Amino acid sequence: MSTEAERPEPIEGQEFPSSTRKALNLLAGGFFLTGISLLVVGMWAGWWDLFGRVPYTWFAIVAAIVGLFGPILIVASIMMLIRKRRAVIGTDRFQFIDKRGGMDTVVAQFLYANAADFLPVSEEGVKSLKVRLHDRDAAGTFDKVLAIHHGEPDGSFDFVIEDHFQGRIEDLASVLEAAVEEWREKHNPE
Repeated sequence: MSTEAERPEPIEGQEFPSSTRKALNLLAGGFFLTGISLLVVGMWAGWWDLFGRVPYTWFAIVAAIVGLFGPILIVASIMMLIRKRRAVIGTDRFQFIDKRGGMDTVVAQFLYANAADFLPVSEEGVKSLKVRLHDRDAAGTFDKVLAIHHGEPDGSFDFVIEDHFQGRIEDLASVLEAAVEEWREKHNPE
């Protein structure tokens, strides 16, 4: 895997910009979790009396734990709005590019030569695309945002593309699969 000194340059290609709507939905979810948690914990602590009832202690503890995810979602969504990550599908590689300090910065990439297969995933209503990689440390593979996850127990690695971009993740997946197939036809004409 490439190091910071070998950070790739941004490429030209078909771009999928980040979705402001999806980031705002995440922000609203963060405020909702925080608000509900504060409501339940506040009722338990006696800060206010709603409905004339006090929640059970275990329920207040669970609400407090769940409420910790609210600020995490809020920070994540604000970072999404500020960084404006976009997915770029080039002729020989895929990149995540962030806007940092007014400059385009590559934060993750893989070359099509390293792509083994594609797996659309929907876990608990959250869609993503997993690109199985032949080798996590292959030349041209770069990851500074933890986009590469340990896959199955067989020791494989997946480059995970989450559904944070404008449009449907299925559209991004079909364009990416077509680009990889076109690259393979040019470089492996078997």
